[in-house]
Amino acid sequence: MWIWNEATPADAHVSGGNQAGGGGPIFPCMYCGASFPHQSKLTRHILSHSLETLKYRETPHLLHPSHLPPNPLKKYQSDYTLSLPKEHATIEVIHTPGHTTDHVVITHEESGALFSGDCILGDSTAVFEDLFDYMKSLERILQLEPSVIYPAHGSIIENPIERIKYYIIHRNKREEAIYELLKTKKEHLFSDLDIVKIIYKETPTEMWPAAAYNVNHHLKKLAKEHKVVQSEKDDQTLWQFSEKQSLQLQISDHRGEEGV
Repeated sequence: MWIWNEATPADAHVSGGNQAGGGGPIFPCMYCGASFPHQSKLTRHILSHSLETLKYRETPHLLHPSHLPPNPLKKYQSDYTLSLPKEHATIEVIHTPGHTTDHVVITHEESGALFSGDCILGDSTAVFEDLFDYMKSLERILQLEPSVIYPAHGSIIENPIERIKYYIIHRNKREEAIYELLKTKKEHLFSDLDIVKIIYKETPTEMWPAAAYNVNHHLKKLAKEHKVVQSEKDDQTLWQFSEKQSLQLQISDHRGEEGV
């Protein structure tokens, strides 16, 4: 999907001819990497217009570093709405960190469609940099109640609410298993791989490194919530149940009983 950059003139794709540093391509659009009806038609129109401009200007190296503008895209706040009156469309860009810190999803208000980028995929679960942020983003997307999801990878998601809930439940189950393991063996220190060998024991061993990656992110999330503590020993990161969190929960429960 392409979003028009209002700050860029339509005929300013290239300026300055062949002279390096004498001008540069100005990008009038952002590509959001999702499929949408009529996208291919729009893409062909934009590309054909760009190619005609290139042919006229005789500039062969569009993406040469010396031709790139210092700041090609218009800056917005983290969440913003684009109104396209001619197209009768309202596009909302929503910051959804987790997969990456700068990840966004895009909604088309009139149809209820949501372009999920890499945080919700068509045929598999997604990878993430920060699970704490990722789970919050999933909850936020769920509140949007999209009618359909167009992911950056995989099939179109016709049952978006069900898929989002599956993502949330799947991650919560993994986290619960990790937390319960550390809770039942409070005195024990676990590495990521130690946990994988117990929780993912039915998973083929060649998949354990990928499983350890996910386990590590679950543990980092639990650490942010003060449910586990992290330590270092012999250049290895180890994890343990947090007695501090357990004590806080006991105090909270006691105060709740007093209130009753």
